[in-house]
Amino acid sequence: MIVTVHILLISAIVWIIFRKTSTSPIRRHYFTALVLKLSAGIILGVIYFNHYKSGDTLIFHETAVKVIQLSSRSDAEYLSFLVHGPDEMLKETNPVLNEPRSAFFIRFLSILYLLTSSNYWLTGVYLSLLSFSGAWILTNTIIKCDQGMKLPALAGLLYLPTFVFWTSGVLKESMAWFCIAMLIGYFLDYKRDRYISVWRIVATIVMIYVLWNIKYYYMAVLVLCLGPLWLYVFLQNQYKKNLQFYFVYIGAILFIGTILTFLHPNFSPARILNLIHENHLIMLDRSAPGHAIRFFKAEDPFLNFIINIPVSLSGGLFMPLLWQGVNFFARVTGLINTVLLVFFIVKLIEVFRSGHHPISILGISVAIYIVVLAILLAYTTPNFGTLERYKTSYIAFFTLWVLYENPLFMRIFRTGKH
Repeated sequence: MIVTVHILLISAIVWIIFRKTSTSPIRRHYFTALVLKLSAGIILGVIYFNHYKSGDTLIFHETAVKVIQLSSRSDAEYLSFLVHGPDEMLKETNPVLNEPRSAFFIRFLSILYLLTSSNYWLTGVYLSLLSFSGAWILTNTIIKCDQGMKLPALAGLLYLPTFVFWTSGVLKESMAWFCIAMLIGYFLDYKRDRYISVWRIVATIVMIYVLWNIKYYYMAVLVLCLGPLWLYVFLQNQYKKNLQFYFVYIGAILFIGTILTFLHPNFSPARILNLIHENHLIMLDRSAPGHAIRFFKAEDPFLNFIINIPVSLSGGLFMPLLWQGVNFFARVTGLINTVLLVFFIVKLIEVFRSGHHPISILGISVAIYIVVLAILLAYTTPNFGTLERYKTSYIAFFTLWVLYENPLFMRIFRTGKH
């Protein structure tokens, strides 16, 4: 009975979103992309339950089931968990709750488990639908800004296999991606219309809060890149005149960066480099040979990070490549990354050949966001499997840029020059 009720509810949500996009130029892709997304969440569970038999999605499932037992034992105890987080006893019996970001996600996850009677598959469908709605809304918003983005946005946000897979199902990335998509979508709407409603301001605050608690480093880089750009657009709108972009941008970055150092202990100047280097060494030590990016080695942590920036950037954007795959799943990922690399090379050739590709202020901000996250995440999480999940924070935007006005991509899809 519970399954039937939720299938009807999910169907109603799907239909409402579909009806609200009646004028969308990509409306015919809605159900194809949706089925792909929901299937990915189910396949994720099947693979982890039957093949890996361990991993974050299973840990989240098992912990959420245990937490739900609180609600049957004591409503007050469960409500305390939702409001204040896990107590020491709960942390002792469920070690994952000692990690604040996982604990925050499980608090949200437990609500879905309570509603679905601890059904992993229904919960995965809800999270996949949440992630899909963010991607769908952002894709439509991007196309409104530039019709030439239609096919690249579809490819990067709705059909890129690794991105679709790792932002589906019972994973923190499903919720994190929804927040990223909505925040960027709201910004693009404000940049175009110079107006934002009260409810969107409230929604923005909620998204920032959720993303900060789930993936605070995503939020930090996002606000460092979009915050100054929003300020620039806001000041232009207020004073109705052109301002010195770089002056506003650099000043805002310095101000926001200073604020961030007080918001989280890991952003302290005295700690951040050591933390990055510690995570780098830990992840390398945990990775089997051939399962991680290979770096140059230097004794000094700062020098080690600096000399490996090119390796981290290339790894964060393209690895593992086809020949670096050590199993079936890694080879599939490697094939996709290798195809992206080919398109990237073609894009670079086109850029240098034409000699004129003006970069907008939005393009600069997005480029900084992609480059910073690619370098930091590849260096701190060089394991190919983990990195592929973390890449979901930026890889769709990189793919979009690579495919935009890409002659090979346009030739394949016969779109002509935009």
